[in-house]
Amino acid sequence: DPDSPLVYADARPRPFATWLRARLLAHVSPALSGVFAVSGPVCEKLRARGVRGVVTLGGAAIDLAQLSQRATEPIELPAGRPRIGSAVGQLEPLKGIDVLLEAFVRVVEVHPDATCLIAGEGSQHEALTRLAHQLGIAKSVHFLGYLQNPAPFLAALDLHVSPSLTEGLGTVTAQAMALGAPVIATDVGGASDVVSNGVSGLLVRPADPDALADAMIRLLGDQALASSLSAKGRELVLAHHSAERFVDETWAHYKRAVTW
Repeated sequence: DPDSPLVYADARPRPFATWLRARLLAHVSPALSGVFAVSGPVCEKLRARGVRGVVTLGGAAIDLAQLSQRATEPIELPAGRPRIGSAVGQLEPLKGIDVLLEAFVRVVEVHPDATCLIAGEGSQHEALTRLAHQLGIAKSVHFLGYLQNPAPFLAALDLHVSPSLTEGLGTVTAQAMALGAPVIATDVGGASDVVSNGVSGLLVRPADPDALADAMIRLLGDQALASSLSAKGRELVLAHHSAERFVDETWAHYKRAVTW
């Protein structure tokens, strides 16, 4: 996200680095045949910063057949339902897992048997483990480490949450939607390209535990809404974020770029 000052995984704001990056790109873009953005919102923000020749790539590139096949692999998960999961890959401040844990405190007040499953590894593992103990939810929070194949994990969830502070697109969210999980994501970067708020999932403000808790409690308490969002989410991902569409649109952009 070119507007985010959170350039590095440690989530420390670096507004000068963000400004310099955008200025350099705007300076060199006239000499380029095209600049490829990962999502529509990122594309528009680059244009607003004076970057020329920006085009948008075709989405999350979900190969449903392959993803569904990978989802059939066996996986053992801790007991407890509903299962709320987040597959962030990297346990770094930028991913907002601390916000998810703070929000989960309110979830277990309403759903005492709920479990929070975090897939990923990184520098914040110990700090997040301590935070779970400090919040009194350690028995309900499980860190699964890095998953080489997250598909079975995503398919087993009752709710997938992406609490990131910034994202270019949100491919894991799209994968969860394709596998039928209701999703909640923070409204950052290109998330709105993947999730249509109230239609295919819920979008919430970043770094806001209360907003995230409200959304989780809402979906867990309204199965009809969760099922509706899940069905529509899967439909929209297949229509707009398939691997076939990604390849076709990217190839078309490449051909236009080299013929300008």
